[in-house]
Amino acid sequence: MLLRTGSTELQDKLPVHLSTTLRCYPNYIIFSDLQERFLGETVIDALEDVDAEYKEQHEDFELYRRLQKDGRAALTPSELSGPVSRPQSDSTGKAANVGWKLDKWKLLPIMRKTLQKSPDKK
Repeated sequence: MLLRTGSTELQDKLPVHLSTTLRCYPNYIIFSDLQERFLGETVIDALEDVDAEYKEQHEDFELYRRLQKDGRAALTPSELSGPVSRPQSDSTGKAANVGWKLDKWKLLPIMRKTLQKSPDKK
């Protein structure tokens, strides 16, 4: 099983998954936009293999560049998603979260990394 998340949501959403859904799976991989250890779990940077030119120049990677430089300290309180029960602050929904600009860049790298790590899994 793989779980895709982002640094702006990790602290509010991953603990719930670890205590519920992921308890049912002995093998899982957690991907995000920042490589780190969180609650004893290894979180893999899904974007590390994306072409450097995109990461250095594309506006969608502004948050990623800050995260690589300063880690979790780069996140401002307004960028954090907050508890699942907290409504979005505006009508644009998840698009208002800066981390969602990075999300579209994660899918193919996650698939490639998952196949590399577990080529025998379905």
